[in-house]
Amino acid sequence: MSNSKSPAQEYIAVIDLGSNSFNLIIARKLGLFRPIIKRFNITVQLAKYLNSDNFLLPEGIERCCNALKSIQEFISHFEDNIEVRANATYTIRSTKNQNELLAKIKEVFPHKINILSGVEEASTIFQGIALSNPITERFVAVDIGGGSTEIILSDNLKPQFLTSKNLGCVSFTQKYFNEGIISRELFDKAFVDACNIFREELDNPIVQSFVNCKHAVGSSGTIKNTLLRVRNGLKDVDKRLTYLLENPREDHQLYNKELILDLLAKVKVFQEKYHNQNYLNAQSLDDLLELILLNKSSAQLVYHGFDASGRLVLIGGLVILKALFATFHFEKLTYSDSALREGILYSDHKHDIFRKIKLVTVQNLRHKFKIVNKLFNDFYHHALVIVQHDKFLQQEFSSQDIYNYCVFMLVGHSISDDDFVKHSSYIINNSTMYGFSSQEISQINQFLEALNANNCDYNNPINRLALLMELAYDFTFSSFNKLIKQSLVKVYFSHANGLIDKLILAIDENELASNPYISDNLIRINKTLDKFGLICEIKSL
Repeated sequence: MSNSKSPAQEYIAVIDLGSNSFNLIIARKLGLFRPIIKRFNITVQLAKYLNSDNFLLPEGIERCCNALKSIQEFISHFEDNIEVRANATYTIRSTKNQNELLAKIKEVFPHKINILSGVEEASTIFQGIALSNPITERFVAVDIGGGSTEIILSDNLKPQFLTSKNLGCVSFTQKYFNEGIISRELFDKAFVDACNIFREELDNPIVQSFVNCKHAVGSSGTIKNTLLRVRNGLKDVDKRLTYLLENPREDHQLYNKELILDLLAKVKVFQEKYHNQNYLNAQSLDDLLELILLNKSSAQLVYHGFDASGRLVLIGGLVILKALFATFHFEKLTYSDSALREGILYSDHKHDIFRKIKLVTVQNLRHKFKIVNKLFNDFYHHALVIVQHDKFLQQEFSSQDIYNYCVFMLVGHSISDDDFVKHSSYIINNSTMYGFSSQEISQINQFLEALNANNCDYNNPINRLALLMELAYDFTFSSFNKLIKQSLVKVYFSHANGLIDKLILAIDENELASNPYISDNLIRINKTLDKFGLICEIKSL
């Protein structure tokens, strides 16, 4: 298998040799776009086997080689049709017996391993985060790894400061919570030390200027798992604790009825405060920590639904996360699905790929779902013209935005003409929307929900966009399309209080009398208008 880049290679394998886990993604090459077709990770906890003298212990070398052997077996199925990009981070770059480790790796893994410096790692993480978080305002990007934590300060999607600090969820858990013991005293000691490490950077005026920044974006398992539990209001934890009370396991060493009752009471309060909150702030993190620190060991975190590998390193990651909040005082932290691996995946397009990735994402959807016929251009034209009649939408949505929404609406057509919007909703919900912010994705989903709904609040701008786009679709995929081009049908709207309140169709008298399809088309248009509470008036042309 060749490790070199070749135009003939259809796939890319990105391997991230991290301090906690080794991660693999397989992507297909489609022009500028790299749709991911496979992901998996192997928990290695390499940082755990780095001793105080920075030598990787034999067991760590063995675990590293076993994981890479498994990865090599998987990617070998692609033969010479795959380009391999393997990158190592903190633990491998820090170990003093690196040459010994790389020699052992070469026996089972024939590809070159690029060892990233701390700054290179931070820069690549930023490239990945920017793909799915195109935030032009100032923001802080953080990644809590197994052995290091990367911090990037961004303004107008350009990194103003990058650093990699030598503390991670594995190394901090091992240092302060050895043997899985959890206590408030240990947590506070670790927290002070983490804060001291981060505050070393505050002498830098650029860093100081980002203190109290409104928005932060984080990647890594610690942030993902923490935010997930805040967003669902610990709903699964509630169910698990209730089940344990109803089905006691008195014989099990972890079973503690008093702890379960205490947790359950606090979980219910937590649910009321944070259910559906899609970001972390200092208060929600502190409230979650209050629950976590009721436990005396990492094994008891099973009550909170963390898997075995996550439980072992969670507490160290939470220390670092709280220290980041305490140092930078950002108002809210959201999660990024893309980070280091995605940055590596697009590393051959370094020239601000995240500034044009939105267009690439849309074009890929159009290509993948074969929205290439002439009717699409007609649909887009009708949509542009009709949206101009709503002054608010005209100001809020550019012609490119309307183009994008035309694609989002039609992707389901490749599956079925019937109920195609339901298929479109499923496709968009299960596609990687690089370039679109979480707010934009939420808006797209709201648009598709409005198209699927039986009735909608017409005062909502996104619902109005859905109505006008649906009318554009009705005009395009019917006999009206040809008649409008021939000026035998003209489309007007009347307004009340600045909003469209009526569709007016002026139809040629002869067509109205003789064209058998017009009545069927009008039935469909009226059905669209009905769910928004609007009417259609017919006039002779």
